Amino acid sequence: MKLKELKPVLRSQTGQIQWCIVYDWDNNEDVARGTVEYAIEHCGESEVRRIYSCYEDGQDYIVIEIL
Repeated sequence: MKLKELKPVLRSQTGQIQWCIVYDWDNNEDVARGTVEYAIEHCGESEVRRIYSCYEDGQDYIVIEIL
């Protein structure tokens, strides 16, 4: 599934920004950090491998692993 296909269900709510990390599994690096809307806009064509939560530096994130 492409990340852009999750746009209808993966979004921030008014007053509650959902932070996100897009992690490239093949290259072992973060390719985007920001809101889920930012991630979809900049990495939308990427294939999603896995989605999970993470708590880092006092902030909750959704981590989206891509191939």
